[in-house]
Amino acid sequence: MLPLQKRAKSRMGVRQVESKESLRHRKFVRSFVCIVNGGTAGSVCNEGPIVFCHVRAGLPEGEQAGVSRKPHDCFGFPACRSHHDQQHRIGEESFEKIHGVKLLDTALLLARASPCPRVKAKAQELYAQKILTELGK
Repeated sequence: MLPLQKRAKSRMGVRQVESKESLRHRKFVRSFVCIVNGGTAGSVCNEGPIVFCHVRAGLPEGEQAGVSRKPHDCFGFPACRSHHDQQHRIGEESFEKIHGVKLLDTALLLARASPCPRVKAKAQELYAQKILTELGK
């Protein structure tokens, strides 16, 4: 037996990192049809199961994600695998033009209706910031 005791670890200054993921919100978003069905370009999608996709372009300051890092789930929208792959392949701006959809607006609309209180609160916070920014212009 060692004559020394282990030192107690200090918890001072250690913060819990808020999770950016919500399984409940992801399930809610996947319950909708592919975003291409809701587009104004008349596109119709019948490509199979819906996946949860993240918007990466046009995110507010401090919300951007880097390579291999996903943004908060409040920036999620529903798409079939085919359209999700297309979104990554051609870029979000081109995807929005081709299909007549607004990814960020749709994602925040879904987040504000989310059954997950954390996601809903984050969406409300971002929406309020957006309104204040627009009023300041």
